[in-house]
Amino acid sequence: MYGILVKNGLPMALMNSVTALGCMVVQYFVNGLGVIYTSAYSVCSRYINFFMLPGVTLGMTMSSFTGQNFGAKKYERIQEGLRICLTIVFIAYLFTGSVMVFFPTFLAGFMLNGQDSISLAAQFLPVCGAMIIIVDCLFVFRSGVQGIGKPLIPMISGIAEMVMRIGVILFFIADYGFIATAFAEVAAWSSAFAINFIAYHLYLKKFR
Repeated sequence: MYGILVKNGLPMALMNSVTALGCMVVQYFVNGLGVIYTSAYSVCSRYINFFMLPGVTLGMTMSSFTGQNFGAKKYERIQEGLRICLTIVFIAYLFTGSVMVFFPTFLAGFMLNGQDSISLAAQFLPVCGAMIIIVDCLFVFRSGVQGIGKPLIPMISGIAEMVMRIGVILFFIADYGFIATAFAEVAAWSSAFAINFIAYHLYLKKFR
């Protein structure tokens, strides 16, 4: 039992660590741009964390639901649960994405005072708002993979997130400035989602 817990827990701890490392590198580059950029990025990060809560919550549910039904070999129920989670994700996205895309200045002004910082945040939020459904789906599929009992895949996806964040910042921040941070987020989400999406369907197909 101890071995099983370590086998499943250690990769998840490493995944969170490497993901955090990627975010720290992005923060380093943003800090180098100046105080107004740091303020804008901090606020944008808080909004992203807030608006991805539906994905986080559904991910936790999916992990437990998948694990129980996978152990009972009720694979069709897993697919049914996935469809329900994705439907809820899409409904939530219609609200969260719309708010970030159509009201970025309002959101930024709610937590920032300087016009320059508000303007920067208003550039960032629509990009991530349009694509935030990807990170919500990422939480669902990654939790599904965990529930199947394949913790190494989420760890690999965490490494992919880190690589994409750092890579996009390194190559694009000089030419595109602050908006490159939004591109880095979307690229990180997309790479991790692709890995978990493919792994989820391959593993489930194998056992069905």
